[in-house]
Amino acid sequence: MTVRAVMTARPGRAVPAPTFAHLVRLTDDTGLFEHARHATARREHGYCTDDVAGAWW
Repeated sequence: MTVRAVMTARPGRAVPAPTFAHLVRLTDDTGLFEHARHATARREHGYCTDDVAGAWW
């Protein structure tokens, strides 16, 4: 399913475009951090590969 398909799945209802700001905040040049406290990545917990897979799904 594409983003366009999701956005048109409910006729007559406005669906906001997705924002990826939080995903960008939790990502660095190495990967996606496993945990965060609100909008701050908790670097001491390292990275999580299944979160990366879910983020790109």
